[in-house]
Amino acid sequence: MPPAHDLLLAKAAQVACELSSAQTEALAYEISIAAAPRRILQVAGLAAPRSVVELCDLWTQYPAIDGVRLAEALRCAALAVKTVSSYEKVELIYTGPDSSSHRRTLQALLEVIVKARSQLWVVSYLIGPDIDPVLSAIRERTDAGVVVKMLLDHRHPSFEHTHVQLIAYAPAVQVLVWPDEQRLIDGGGVAALHAKCAVADRERAFVSSANLAGWAMHHNLEVGYLVTGGVTPRSLAQHFEALLSAGTLQTIR
Repeated sequence: MPPAHDLLLAKAAQVACELSSAQTEALAYEISIAAAPRRILQVAGLAAPRSVVELCDLWTQYPAIDGVRLAEALRCAALAVKTVSSYEKVELIYTGPDSSSHRRTLQALLEVIVKARSQLWVVSYLIGPDIDPVLSAIRERTDAGVVVKMLLDHRHPSFEHTHVQLIAYAPAVQVLVWPDEQRLIDGGGVAALHAKCAVADRERAFVSSANLAGWAMHHNLEVGYLVTGGVTPRSLAQHFEALLSAGTLQTIR
């Protein structure tokens, strides 16, 4: 069994990966001023995730490691996460006939969602059937305090039904639309909302041909990319935020 020091360092690294840098700093401060090991149930005003509780439990078991040293371990881990996230890694993702050389679309999308710590954008033409793992992951993130914005096409026939279901299932999700008056084409017609993507914390981006539907995640021939770190996730999030600020996109609840 690894020594107590190694167990605490490993758990501190996990915590730094799951929290934002501001949350990690807030947690490190709380630990550094603690007179003795104790459970910390809130981080920066939000409920502490399981990893934080597990870190505190380990610390209680091994009180010889003082709070100042544990806090510095958290800060070092957070700096390492920030440094690594500055490098852009691009992976091909895929749905369709078996291909052992590529990541699966659903796996990549879930990775982006579950690793969101403060903000998540999800964009799709529609939400179809057999997508429960994605919706469950989104609801879990909202329950953890993550701000989730979902841009869907209100022109799709299933939108009203989908909207009602989404409100009931994940009431904290902010649903956005691209209004007709904002997408009129010169000469007549209305532009299509055709983007399918997700971006978490400006750090991870999922860009795919696949809609949020079971057939797209499991059966269709779909391709896309999972981008971790670097400029692309930040630019994608900033693009949608700018459209929202300009009124091109509108929140309907």
